[in-house]
Amino acid sequence: MYSASSSRVSSTSSATPLYPSHPPQSPQAMSCRRRRFVEYTPYAALITLVIVALVLFLPFNGGHLPKFLPTIAFPKSGTEGDSISPPWLIAVMSAAHLQQRRNIIRATWQSMYADPTRFTTRFVLAEPSAKEWWMLLKAENETYGDLIVLEGLEESAHVANTIKTIEFFRWLTGGEKLAKVEEKKDETASDKERKEKERSGKDKKIQMHSRTNATRFWDQYLQPLLDSAAKTTDDEQTEAENDLSSRASSSSLQGPNRTIVAKSMTNYANTRYPGGQFYTLTADLVALLPMLYNTNPKDWVDEDLLVGELLQDAQVEWEMVGIPNRQAFDVTYPYDGPKATGEESEDEGIHWVGEGAINPHKMKGDDMYLEVAGLFGEDGFVGVGN
Repeated sequence: MYSASSSRVSSTSSATPLYPSHPPQSPQAMSCRRRRFVEYTPYAALITLVIVALVLFLPFNGGHLPKFLPTIAFPKSGTEGDSISPPWLIAVMSAAHLQQRRNIIRATWQSMYADPTRFTTRFVLAEPSAKEWWMLLKAENETYGDLIVLEGLEESAHVANTIKTIEFFRWLTGGEKLAKVEEKKDETASDKERKEKERSGKDKKIQMHSRTNATRFWDQYLQPLLDSAAKTTDDEQTEAENDLSSRASSSSLQGPNRTIVAKSMTNYANTRYPGGQFYTLTADLVALLPMLYNTNPKDWVDEDLLVGELLQDAQVEWEMVGIPNRQAFDVTYPYDGPKATGEESEDEGIHWVGEGAINPHKMKGDDMYLEVAGLFGEDGFVGVGN
């Protein structure tokens, strides 16, 4: 069950985010020359994760990426792009063998909405099992410069659908290695059976079948959040603190705290969590979640529900900004039935693409993905034949 309307839950001020003084260093080359392709990861005011399409919201260094990080992957920007520091990282969860879909994503919405003053993009991969993949990934990254490989993390459907996101958060913030799940001696047989059933049930294909209207999402959700956070902090500052030098280092540039922007979902146990197709988190949550996992490891829970469970178990208060079904939904063709006939059905979670669309989801075939992509222009939805 989920709420289709925008919802906001009160939150308390968060603890100061924990970050290293510099991103984690790449390990030494192994015998098969497996190296982290992106030595430095973006720390941004906003991050978008795409498991199929994900969004993350990260304040760091006054809400900007470090200037040494190249910010435009395709086409390459050269020295001009290196000096740009966008506040939003869009991280697309992928797998080694899905290069064709990565190319489609690069050529469609990532290219159409490219704005280096607002966002940069990365594809996040687990470690491929066959060393032959590394040569191909190295060549791909030399062309586009937008791959992050989580070395030591198994590439499998189970991992992709459970702990990969938390592992990415850990890598991103330089946290401690994720804890292994240990079976409890007093665990009941039914609990063990439930865990094994959920673990074995993670057999969904690792696919990137969402597309994002980045411009509209920024305008409607992210920019207002940043503006609101900046205004709130400014109102609390004294007149002496409002000089230019203090404002440059002020948290007013860092965005809101403990906030998630997503489809608001609730499971049978009344756990509130972000819908996994597309969600945005503030940096303090991104830094906090791996630490919560290490005190409460569970590798059998779907990655989106895992976010909600970790926060709930730790009694962390956070704010949800809900995305309605007309904007984030599963795509089906109009002729599939009355629940998928277009605009009039946009309150449903499954429908065809309409003017309200920001994040259409589940375009599993490349032809369908390209068909949906063709319905959008730089200003948003344009329909067929435009």
